[in-house]
Amino acid sequence: MLIKRFTLNPLKKILKIDSDKAKSVLVLVCFLVVSALCFYRNLEAHLKGFYANRNFFGEIKITGFSWAEKIWGIDVNYTYTEKIKDKTISVPLKKSVRFKQLVVPYYDKMDVEKRNNPISELGSTYDESIRVYLPMIEKMLEINPERTKLEESLTRKLNQAPNLSGASAKLRSTLSDQANFVRGETWYSDRIEDATKNKHSILEELYDFSLNHALSQGAVYVQIILPKGVDREDIHLRDQIQQLLEQLSLPDGAYVLGTIDEAEGDFVVVEQGKIRERR
Repeated sequence: MLIKRFTLNPLKKILKIDSDKAKSVLVLVCFLVVSALCFYRNLEAHLKGFYANRNFFGEIKITGFSWAEKIWGIDVNYTYTEKIKDKTISVPLKKSVRFKQLVVPYYDKMDVEKRNNPISELGSTYDESIRVYLPMIEKMLEINPERTKLEESLTRKLNQAPNLSGASAKLRSTLSDQANFVRGETWYSDRIEDATKNKHSILEELYDFSLNHALSQGAVYVQIILPKGVDREDIHLRDQIQQLLEQLSLPDGAYVLGTIDEAEGDFVVVEQGKIRERR
């Protein structure tokens, strides 16, 4: 009997210790799960509130997290989805995560960064500017009902220039290069202010804007994409556009070889059937 007591008591102690450890681990796991769920809900509410307060009334779905590329910290990756008339758009976006967004529930009165016009933020800061707005605004140009027809018309006209045969035209937003196209920023701002005043969705306001008018106001430009094997250095764009204007009409606006943000990108601006001299 003494032997049995001597051998069983330590075993009971070991089992009790293991049981206590298991309970502690279980409590810790439950705490971490509940905390993670609360953090997720708070962050999702902050993202939804951030956009709703700026007249983007779509849905937010968090898809993951990643390390920020340009600043130290963590990015939240998410998808913004909104139904615009008969189309549903879905745009992947990123935004840096701040600690308060995880622990404090969203309250619109505390949104001190709220702006009436998101365009005013473009280029002002890394986080709250281009990454969180520009992809959605550019998406409106992509799905514009006039875009395909106008691009095809421009392509046919450009192909009549001797050195632009086989080239194609693509309409692009000028918002990413405000230095060269200040008027474009103003054009977008005016439409966004109208949406804000009328409490309309900004994306719905931008869905079917006139592309010819946007071109003439510097909000959109024509990117001329050369066929493979053609060296851009061999193309004198001004001469090619001038030859076209002598035989046909081109919409007012900027015509660019490459993208507008390329340092060596050649571009000309057409106004009322003539090439405008650079100021």
